[in-house]
Amino acid sequence: MLKHPTTLFCALLAAFLIFPRHSLASNPVTPTQSVKSDAEFALLDAKATRFAEFGEWASTSAMLTLMLDMRPDSASLYARAIIAEGMRHNSSPQQQLLNTALEHGVPLDSVITGVRTRSISLGRADIYETFLTDIPQTFPWLKRTIDAYLLRYYLFRRNPQGIITYARIMLQGLPDSQEFLLDLASGYVQSGQFPEAIATYQHILTLNPDNLTALLAIGNYHILNHQPQQARPYLERANTLSPTPYLASLLTQ
Repeated sequence: MLKHPTTLFCALLAAFLIFPRHSLASNPVTPTQSVKSDAEFALLDAKATRFAEFGEWASTSAMLTLMLDMRPDSASLYARAIIAEGMRHNSSPQQQLLNTALEHGVPLDSVITGVRTRSISLGRADIYETFLTDIPQTFPWLKRTIDAYLLRYYLFRRNPQGIITYARIMLQGLPDSQEFLLDLASGYVQSGQFPEAIATYQHILTLNPDNLTALLAIGNYHILNHQPQQARPYLERANTLSPTPYLASLLTQ
């Protein structure tokens, strides 16, 4: 005997909603498959490392591309891939890699730090510098962030012109930042522009009369120029804030 049409329709609808879930469900990864995947990744990693050791950067990039397909959220892999492209002077693929990393939720700092560490260890810090300077062209909203990275890089490299340039850029947004003013003064000192450095330190003291770095810089500058009386008020204040035997000896002269 046939069931009522409404009852039959409900039964068919229930079957349609329930059974496809089981038939279309993805099979879980088995331990064997996981081990196989790890083994494949390790093999690709070994090949990428070997290619890099022999300077075969195109092959290195190819291996790293396959590895990133397997682990698209690995900051270290993106850093290695960006270095490999940098070795071939390929800026566009570097920016594409950064974009992919950000799309997969990889922190910007993790990628940049990885590129910095690897480029310096390879004796190719220029790759890091070029990579940073190219980023704002593709990601203009990251310009100020990248300017800050470049300032820290030039401070690390003791590049006075780079320090002065990027300290000034950062000061455009924060003109009273003692940190960036100190960086600017450091750049002036390293480039031998001592009047500009002293003027910058003096400006810092107008913002914070107890800035120890500025007090010591001005005091020592006057000592080196045989101007002990001009140095005294700065060194006395510095010694009050942070007494040391060295400052005490200078003040007794």
